[in-house]
Amino acid sequence: MKYDFKYHLPVEVHFKKGILKEILEYTNRLNMSAILILTDEEISKKKWFEKMREDLCKDSISVDVCPYVVCEPTDQSINAIAEICMDCSYDGIIGIGGGSCLDSAKAVNILLSSKANNIEDYLVPNTTLAEKKIPMILIPTTAGTGAEITRGTVLYDQQHKIKRGFSSGECFADIALIDPLVAKTLKKEQIAASGVDALSHALESYLVNDKNEICRLFSISALKLISMNLEKLYQNNQNEEAAENMFLASLLATMSFATGVGLTFSHHISDVLGPTYKIPHGFASVFTLVETIKQLRSKDKKIDEKMKNIETAIGNSCIEQTLIEMFENLQVPHFTEYTDPINKLELDSLYNKINSSDYRGVALENRELMIVLRKCLQKEKP
Repeated sequence: MKYDFKYHLPVEVHFKKGILKEILEYTNRLNMSAILILTDEEISKKKWFEKMREDLCKDSISVDVCPYVVCEPTDQSINAIAEICMDCSYDGIIGIGGGSCLDSAKAVNILLSSKANNIEDYLVPNTTLAEKKIPMILIPTTAGTGAEITRGTVLYDQQHKIKRGFSSGECFADIALIDPLVAKTLKKEQIAASGVDALSHALESYLVNDKNEICRLFSISALKLISMNLEKLYQNNQNEEAAENMFLASLLATMSFATGVGLTFSHHISDVLGPTYKIPHGFASVFTLVETIKQLRSKDKKIDEKMKNIETAIGNSCIEQTLIEMFENLQVPHFTEYTDPINKLELDSLYNKINSSDYRGVALENRELMIVLRKCLQKEKP
């Protein structure tokens, strides 16, 4: 094999159980003295969060907590947060939470750094971002998002009713702090939703990757860790070893796709399903995963060969059946638990919306996409 690839990730990652107790070391390194913490209401009430905030305040650091991040953030929710914070002179931003909190921190940072008031202006391709952003630390509290090391942010555009985003080096965090101990306060649904999101990142990025060998290694390593630890963490959120392995798997899976390798069409479909039916992103990302894999395997010998490589690596003879069984064990909801099986009119509308949005990666043909949607969205739960 002749290797020819590049890899660049400018985020400084620190991974250790209990690392949040050392938060002052990292805020001091970035010379943060007036900090805005962006999170959601649930996280802001956790004991470990309050302890971290108190540690920051002890060092004569000014700390404002903004717990107004919403699940699946919108352009309007970002604008509202930025308006509240615009007149404050923050020299540091900390985003803490799942993907919604971390993406919100990136977007708010762009507005505050640019002294702008409408994130919609930055959702237009080729828009110039601020030359210098406010120093930023991102802290994931779920093992799945990966947003702590990515260069983009994804928001729901309420006017056009579709997920949109922007990608720029200015969205990278300066430092990512990963503390697996935060898993001890996660609910089962959060563990399952974020875990299957990490799984889809690892699996899909391997399937679309034709050149980058180091990213393939990240994907396979993540899949092995997830297959051995996700259900263990789901059954017991106090299992520190499983938590540590799942947060590592999430990191590796993101390192695989975040450098431009991309994901398959099932993730693209989820960006339409999630906002339309108020489905958590992690669950939406796997509703069509198995059927998408089946369609891609049947038409593409390269995809089929890659699936066989995965099956060999994780010691499994049929990954599709394994996924179905895993989703059942994790109580991943069926699509019809969020809405009735959709009729032909709704199906056609979804089909058109999916086909009209931008996508880079291994795509489904029109007939194949319709087959996937019919099988996954029109049938009742078995």
